[in-house]
Amino acid sequence: MLDEMHIANVALIRDTLFQPSSGMTVITGETGSGKTALLNALKLLVGERANAGMIREGADELCVEGRFFLDAGDVMDAQERSTNTTGAAQFSEDGTVVCRRVGLNGRSRVTIDGSLAGVKDLAAGAGASIDL
Repeated sequence: MLDEMHIANVALIRDTLFQPSSGMTVITGETGSGKTALLNALKLLVGERANAGMIREGADELCVEGRFFLDAGDVMDAQERSTNTTGAAQFSEDGTVVCRRVGLNGRSRVTIDGSLAGVKDLAAGAGASIDL
């Protein structure tokens, strides 16, 4: 489950913290309020394609960070699916922090709990815990 998400320089979002409630979260608002930007930020955290067009005008890069917590059964499933470069499981009962940055050149950088990772690692770990 996504516990919180920090979004910086994604479309019209300069800097915000999103904390969904447990269970189902519904996002509503008027046209132009940022619902699509919020969804695009979440998609970046689950390993979908990034492009430089998502970066807020005037910024050098965008950054999306999220902290995930999984149920005990989900932790075991995620650990079996994906490990980081050191062989340690990506998810723990204390939560996992993932970060994705995209620069103006369109290149993406991913970290999982502070260690460099690939977008495929992100999709296999955090992406497997989110249902969009």
